[in-house]
Amino acid sequence: MVEPWKRTAVAKAAGGLRSPLFVLSPDVCALDEVAARTFRGSPQSIARVGFAIAHRLAERAPGVEGLSRGEAELAEAIADALAVSARPLVISGTGCGSPEVLQAAANLAWSLVVAERDPALWLALPECNSMGLAMLDAPPLEAAFTALEQGEADTLVVLENDLYRRLGQATVDAALAGTEDLFLLDHLHHATAEKARWLLPAATFAETDATLVSAEGRAQRAYKALPPGGEVREAWRWLREIAAAAKGGGPEDTTFDAVTARLAAALRAFGAIVAAAVESHAGKVPSRIPRATPRYSGRTAMDAQQDVKEQPPPRDPDSPFVYSMEGGTEATPGGLAPWYWVPSWSSNEALNRFQQEIPGPLRGSQPGVRLIEPVQARPRFFAEPPSPFEPRPERWLVLPLHHCLGSEELSMQSEAIAQRAPEPYLAVGRAAADQLGLAEGQPTELHIGGHVHVLPVRIHPALPGGTAGLPVGLPGLAGIALPDWGELRPVAAPREG
Repeated sequence: MVEPWKRTAVAKAAGGLRSPLFVLSPDVCALDEVAARTFRGSPQSIARVGFAIAHRLAERAPGVEGLSRGEAELAEAIADALAVSARPLVISGTGCGSPEVLQAAANLAWSLVVAERDPALWLALPECNSMGLAMLDAPPLEAAFTALEQGEADTLVVLENDLYRRLGQATVDAALAGTEDLFLLDHLHHATAEKARWLLPAATFAETDATLVSAEGRAQRAYKALPPGGEVREAWRWLREIAAAAKGGGPEDTTFDAVTARLAAALRAFGAIVAAAVESHAGKVPSRIPRATPRYSGRTAMDAQQDVKEQPPPRDPDSPFVYSMEGGTEATPGGLAPWYWVPSWSSNEALNRFQQEIPGPLRGSQPGVRLIEPVQARPRFFAEPPSPFEPRPERWLVLPLHHCLGSEELSMQSEAIAQRAPEPYLAVGRAAADQLGLAEGQPTELHIGGHVHVLPVRIHPALPGGTAGLPVGLPGLAGIALPDWGELRPVAAPREG
């Protein structure tokens, strides 16, 4: 199912396309209604078609044998369309959980370079700052768990994460059993918090300064909108104090800029992140920028139950802003504008008065700094296309299905939004439903990863044969590694009487 609001947004976005759009996906998606052609297949089948398209555009790319007639015709049609496109765009990502799909996207982009088509490649990533985490080149979570289980480490510090969303319950339980001290820094309460010995309240994204690395590889500076209250502190401040206590000395870096500079010096991949905040450095902004508009008032009454005297605004040494309506905005760079106001205009409707063109970037804005820049390099094709997908008797390849609401963690923290997320379910194709005698909504056992989940069935006719689908992130379904092979067993109806 595709939500109506999403259809409208996609239709508007696709209205400016000058070339046909092709969609290769295991299940229906929002782009289907504006696509010239769609293809439903397993991740292996999608990757094979991608490899075939790349080979047709560039003979140096490896070919694919054993394509079906329909797959070969589709690859030819897409290749012909891309061959005459001025700026072709290849969009892929980690949604299928398939390295082969990513390799096919890379081969396709390289083949378009060989064909001199000036392509662009965009990879959708699962979470905010996933690219930044990947650039750390850190070992996987399983390596940390192995160290705990083997006694090589006895302390675990978890930063704003629920480990039970990352790996299966049995795996996490076994790792935490060998942990003497578990420190958790977070603003949410979840399954990992129940196991933590030390809970440190960390600020939310709205209460902390940060440097985010987008899927493009662009580092962008973010400033907090609100000061942390009570015992809440920014996570980097907690980490700084923990590290200082472990060393037996006082904290070394007391400002966010200082920590950022040390990070840039220590990690080569992030050497340029200091430039993402150049506007906030001393001398770049002549006076403190007010977060509040000139119409802001009532600051005394807001805390009158505590003290009738007006309290000074909280200090903020890590940004050029002040928690007040007092300050100067005349020389504020475009990227630091906290709000937009022009007589006869209402709030953000005045945005166009500050843009270089409509639509376009803000005048004097700082879009951040790209940590990954394109280079002139010879195409390096992945040489091994995947083998054809082969269904297994009595087993189904369970694929991850994603929803706008429910698949990521924060959307389930608001009751009003969580009510609009789907209930956990098991998606099967029409052929699988007929084979197993399943009806819409019928409880069915899914045996996967050593666990049994009883879920109602939803019939998705578009799912390719030999596969099933499971929505990721919903309650009770977090931590399941997908795609994976599983067994489906109908639950027998209870006998009456």
